[in-house]
Amino acid sequence: FTSKQPSSECYPERMRARHILALFAFCSVALAAHLVFAANPKITQLQWLVGRWDSVSEAKRQGTTTVRVNEDWRLVGDTMSSMGVTLMGDSLIDAESVYIREMGSVLVYEAHPMGQRPAVFHSIKIGEKSVVFENLAHDFPQRVAYELVSDDSLLAWIEGPGKDGKTKRIQFPYRRVK
Repeated sequence: FTSKQPSSECYPERMRARHILALFAFCSVALAAHLVFAANPKITQLQWLVGRWDSVSEAKRQGTTTVRVNEDWRLVGDTMSSMGVTLMGDSLIDAESVYIREMGSVLVYEAHPMGQRPAVFHSIKIGEKSVVFENLAHDFPQRVAYELVSDDSLLAWIEGPGKDGKTKRIQFPYRRVK
């Protein structure tokens, strides 16, 4: 029985092989973690939406009457919630509460509009600063989206089939109030 000591020539090759194997293992774990994170979105991915957002425009039908829409988003535990109101002048014309929750491999957007049945939409796209929810079985809207344009600027939109059958999109440019 003869014991062989590693020669000085093959030792660097073994170290190089170990380093390559360790790098491969690290990359594999990082990729797997990324895929799990992408497949199982977390409500914290929408942290950028937290705050009070305000949109002001002029009513088309009422001439110079100011229409103000605001959404106040909060993150409590594993749920995001918003209470949104639409005011025309001093009159409340619409209100809606919204909840976003994790549900398996998607985030669920549950809207409770004033005087209507609740509607549920599932996330179809989650970006670093954007999210799109969809429910093709809903009449209008079928998609709801939010995109952070800058720290103080948010673009929200709803989209779906219009009365003429063509896609209709309504945009809400918001400014951060707080």
